Amino acid sequence: MIGRLVVVLSLGCLAGCGADKSDTPSASATSAKPAPSTTVTTASASVSASPPAATAKYKNEAGGYEIDFHGETPAESVKDDPNGGSWHEAAVGNGVALIEYGDYTNAGEAEGTMKVFMPTRDPEAIKVDKEISVQGQKGRDIEMTLKSGKVFWIRFVQLDKRLYKIGVVYSDDKTKAQSFVDSFRITKAGAGASASASASAASAPTAATAPPQGAMPKPPTPPKPAPQPNNDVF
Repeated sequence: MIGRLVVVLSLGCLAGCGADKSDTPSASATSAKPAPSTTVTTASASVSASPPAATAKYKNEAGGYEIDFHGETPAESVKDDPNGGSWHEAAVGNGVALIEYGDYTNAGEAEGTMKVFMPTRDPEAIKVDKEISVQGQKGRDIEMTLKSGKVFWIRFVQLDKRLYKIGVVYSDDKTKAQSFVDSFRITKAGAGASASASASAASAPTAATAPPQGAMPKPPTPPKPAPQPNNDVF
């Protein structure tokens, strides 16, 4: 009888000990705690995957314009242009992007230069030649194939007597070239338009300076010949 009691007590003890181990909440509670940190890690990964901020545009206060060189800082250079002017250029993609502006004697001369300009003497090299409008201003697009196989694209935009020239040389991929040219914006009238308005007002004939009745008016000054760069300029 005593021996049977000892066996029953021993089995009860083992059952009790087993129940204590299986019902202990510490193990399950501890394993459940890291869950919040997993959520935080996922959130931070989402933040780091955000797209980078847009690059700032290049702004030229004197020229009254801005343009996007895709984050590059343009360097100043001089081209073979009889009308003078300094160009600003930078490498963009697999090509080069550049811009220049110049103020002519009057709006007629600026427009005449834009219309007669031809970058090559070979008409077969011209791919595109069309009139455009940028911010309500007259313009012209010309694209030509260079001897290297690349394409030279120049866009003219006229603002009164001021003429902007936006150029880019690119290969097969036109994406960055298109983005650069289309990013051009006139930010203010600048010295070109204001000076031209003053000059027009000053040159308007008055009662004292008007030519005598019946006299022949003085013919307008013809525009300067357009530059004729060869295919190796750019």
